[in-house]
Amino acid sequence: MTTEYEDKKLIDKNPAVSGLMVPLAIVLVGALIVFGVTRMLSTDRNYQDLVREMESKSFGNKWVAAYELSKVIASSQVPKDEIPELIKRLGYIYKSSEADPRTRDFIVVALGALNSRESLPILLLGLKDSDKNVKFHSLTSIGNMSTDKLDIEWGVILDLLKSKDTAIKQAAILTLGAHKVGKAESMIEGLLDDENRGVKYAAARVLVSFKNQKAVPILEDILSLKPDKDNKGNGLDARQVESLKLNVLNSIRKVKWLALNKSLLQLSQEKSGGKVSLQAKEVLKLLKN
Repeated sequence: MTTEYEDKKLIDKNPAVSGLMVPLAIVLVGALIVFGVTRMLSTDRNYQDLVREMESKSFGNKWVAAYELSKVIASSQVPKDEIPELIKRLGYIYKSSEADPRTRDFIVVALGALNSRESLPILLLGLKDSDKNVKFHSLTSIGNMSTDKLDIEWGVILDLLKSKDTAIKQAAILTLGAHKVGKAESMIEGLLDDENRGVKYAAARVLVSFKNQKAVPILEDILSLKPDKDNKGNGLDARQVESLKLNVLNSIRKVKWLALNKSLLQLSQEKSGGKVSLQAKEVLKLLKN
């Protein structure tokens, strides 16, 4: 199996951030909870059993138990009043797994699935982890948290906007955008000129929430994209192009921004536009009211 985040599947956990696959797809729909196993494992164990396995010094594949735990949590099988103690135990396991990045990785995924602010101390540690998967999933877990103001030092994530790893950089953009961190706007604006197309698209989408005019040319580029049928053009298939456009349209709808009305009109008139055309019509209708 592979645990490389380029091959992982993003599962939508928050309307602020949704998911597909691979770094560019992080841009297509933004960031969220990642499960990096190529096949599903079945178990009748509850979350208490799985945590005990991870706590056991004699248990071998702790990462498997951590993965199973993430599935249990995602299916809402943990009582709310037991979540604080679970987070405490997972934090201890994370800190005691220095030589086991896979276990740390799936612990971060499990904590992200809990969507609890009490997970933040461990997720913030994950942002400084030496393993890129742990760092990436810590970012997306924070990005997927409810968008009420989080009491954290955003500087750590702002620094990741300078990362040489484009997937980390994109996840940082989308996480800051999901929480509309005001002091990130100018730094994200600077990434509109990034040499990586995915980074530019992520930056432009996030800047919609700030109604930043400098993002308009990139957004117009996104809304005019065509699927690459022979893999000789932009490298995006029909599904990816549709996802990109729908996410931009949803962002415009939320803030009721008029700057892209011309592009919206063109999209709404496309006879074979499908969901995108219908969404463009709905957004135009909303903006006129």
